[in-house]
Amino acid sequence: MFNATVSICQDQDNPIPYANTTNFKWYPEIFSQILCFFHTAPKLIPKQHRDNSYAVLKLILAERGQWFYDSIHDSFHFAKYVVTRNGLALEYVPNALRMNKEIVRAAVKQNRDAVKFALGKETVLAAVGQDGQCYHIINNSLQRDKQIIVAALRTYPNLFMDLSDELKDDKDVAMAAVKSSGVQLLYVSQRLKNDIDVIMAAIFQNVTARVYIGYSMRENKEVLLTLMKLDTNYLPPKIPTQLQIDEEFMNAVLQRCKSKGVTMSSYYND
Repeated sequence: MFNATVSICQDQDNPIPYANTTNFKWYPEIFSQILCFFHTAPKLIPKQHRDNSYAVLKLILAERGQWFYDSIHDSFHFAKYVVTRNGLALEYVPNALRMNKEIVRAAVKQNRDAVKFALGKETVLAAVGQDGQCYHIINNSLQRDKQIIVAALRTYPNLFMDLSDELKDDKDVAMAAVKSSGVQLLYVSQRLKNDIDVIMAAIFQNVTARVYIGYSMRENKEVLLTLMKLDTNYLPPKIPTQLQIDEEFMNAVLQRCKSKGVTMSSYYND
């Protein structure tokens, strides 16, 4: 039954006129004509799937029209055209193109679930870097890969709260999380809550993360001065004993008190 439609893209002189072309403008034309055929030949598609472009595409690329598949499916441009419109079609793209970052990104952008059909760590890494929520869909072995976790956190910082305690105590992982969302400092291990680099990254991203700073660093001069620079209304709740003789720190507190219209003595109840 399918052979009757070959004339759509075939003639006697050139059986597959577009087999060797690299002219992208023809691909949508061919593809749309093939789709039109399947939509007008409902007996080929179960009733419940007649309006399902994924089912149609599966028939085109896997079950029917082998001449079409063989002639065109290796084209980078055609594969990208298809997955841009149906990300799950990545399943039927040749393996070499399932390892192509651009093809996979296009598929994942259209449908996040397409990442399960990506091949190779580097390709998955590119997809996860684009959409961190893909992390929940990828292979379990790749979910344990630190590089992939860090890439996912850059666009999906909420992933951090679900990670193991071991990973929450990993400085590289913690830094990726707080750089994306400072308040992820809440879930960082106690050790890293007192790490100056993690603290700085968190408060620079979101100054309100200061409430999650570890106790041993809440009286740290560098942290307190940074908080005053980032938040023009911030004053340390108390002046640490060791900083009462620090001229730079005391001068910064004095200037902040003046800007708030209060005296140091009244603010700190001396």
